[in-house]
Amino acid sequence: MAKYAFGARYYRDAFPFVSSDSTRAKRARILFATDGTIVATDGYTLLALQLDAASHVAPPRDVIIPQSKALFSACKDAKRDAPKYVVIDQTDPTSRDVTIDVVHAETAVEALEPAARSVFTLCTKLHDATIPAWRDNVPAMPEQAPAAAPTFRVRYLAKFGRVASGGGIRVIPAGGDSAAAYVYLGRDDAFGLILPMNYSRAISWRAAGKPVPLPAVPAWARRAS
Repeated sequence: MAKYAFGARYYRDAFPFVSSDSTRAKRARILFATDGTIVATDGYTLLALQLDAASHVAPPRDVIIPQSKALFSACKDAKRDAPKYVVIDQTDPTSRDVTIDVVHAETAVEALEPAARSVFTLCTKLHDATIPAWRDNVPAMPEQAPAAAPTFRVRYLAKFGRVASGGGIRVIPAGGDSAAAYVYLGRDDAFGLILPMNYSRAISWRAAGKPVPLPAVPAWARRAS
């Protein structure tokens, strides 16, 4: 028997970053790793969260939690109540069948106690799959911001706005249009990655030795000489 838990707010943070496209079912999942990391990606954006000791009890092996709108709704904060935790009960470690509860508790350890009050229960299956080695895609932070102007889809940037702290985000290009950009969220426990809109085309241009042109300042905006 395996039973593990993490703060419900982390599921709320991760949920918008999984794909809602029915043709991209493999991206409709959230990784909960043995090192206390939660990762969600739709192939264009990625959110990685590092949970502190009090907010999680790690699984014995990496698990892939399915996307569930009902679970997402149940994870919303409740006023004047103890924090919520997602508790995953895997009775048979050899089976993917699990019961997921959302409970009120002060810590993840307390969430595993039988006395923890459950407000939602979902019987489902863990995904029999893996998320690629996501750390391989994290770009090295440049010493200085490069002279690059990649284009990003507004709806992808909006996802990061919902989980950022301080009311702003910083998008730091690591290689122009042909590399993922690092998204600073103002949080010590989370960061993001985002691919430029023209990523595939820029890769081809770069391989062919062609420069990626920067946008020009429109003539009507220039100071008269």
